[in-house]
Amino acid sequence: MMNIDTRNEIEAGAARALFLLDYADGVEDLPCAECGQPEDDCRFMKCGKGPYVQRIEGEGPGAGGDWDDVAPETTLAAKAEARALVFDVGERYDLTAIVARWVADTRLDAERFGHCLAMRAAGTGVGLIDDLPAGIDAAYLPREVPSVETYGLAEES
Repeated sequence: MMNIDTRNEIEAGAARALFLLDYADGVEDLPCAECGQPEDDCRFMKCGKGPYVQRIEGEGPGAGGDWDDVAPETTLAAKAEARALVFDVGERYDLTAIVARWVADTRLDAERFGHCLAMRAAGTGVGLIDDLPAGIDAAYLPREVPSVETYGLAEES
């Protein structure tokens, strides 16, 4: 059985990643604060400032910034989705052994493991293998991860 602290760390990382994916999509879909047009219309047809105006006004991190620095707290919906994801993966694989080895290989923590697990489940193209140093055999990592839908996770119910 997995240590509860490790499980909590994995779930926290996964929840934050899932939340931020939905939150960032929502902010990027906001109309331009300058001209009121949707991002695509503004960028190509109107004031030319697009979503960057919102980011200057504090809605987003700006170029090279981190969404985690500007986003509100993770919602309960995102936490529940992460809990379900970790439970599902834990039913298929020995997460205790996998996380222990991944942490030793990457020198990162279980929360980062959860983040990477969620990014893979959300289909972003980022995964657990991305943080492994070159030459490390990744065969111990979960091969199959359930898909997760992030839409609506940034909305508090």
